[in-house]
Amino acid sequence: MFDELTKYKNSDHFFFQATDALSQVCNAPTNQHGIYIVYALKR
Repeated sequence: MFDELTKYKNSDHFFFQATDALSQVCNAPTNQHGIYIVYALKR
């Protein structure tokens, strides 16, 4: 699922739920620009 991220120099992932604060769970560097790819995981 995270294979698409391999083309970027810095890549990682985190899991975000509707009750989370994005600033708390996001592990993106604060001193760089970037993009978010959002996936919805369904069971």
